Amino acid sequence: MKVTPIAPVVQMKSFKIDKTNITGKAGDVVKVSVTDVLPANTTDKTINVASEDAAIAKVTDNGDQTYNIELLQADKTTKIHWVAKDGGSAKADATVTIASDEPEEPVEP
Repeated sequence: MKVTPIAPVVQMKSFKIDKTNITGKAGDVVKVSVTDVLPANTTDKTINVASEDAAIAKVTDNGDQTYNIELLQADKTTKIHWVAKDGGSAKADATVTIASDEPEEPVEP
């Protein structure tokens, strides 16, 4: 019987997101990209992403290490969490701040 060696699993140690502070107004969609996955030979580069409150900001995985964050409720703040699926130590967070729908009061000169 021939034994085939199994390649060792290389867990993700870190990655970056290109936006850690997301701001905009309700209705905006902001694209966030995952970059710098380390080590480069990570076995599973899949990342789970979740919004703390999907009623404020909804996340869509584009399948190419980019994510669309849809800003839903004005005058609200929430966080988005990215975590390596492989159970490694890699994670990142972004704070989402959605501006008020209230028009700004004009300032008297």
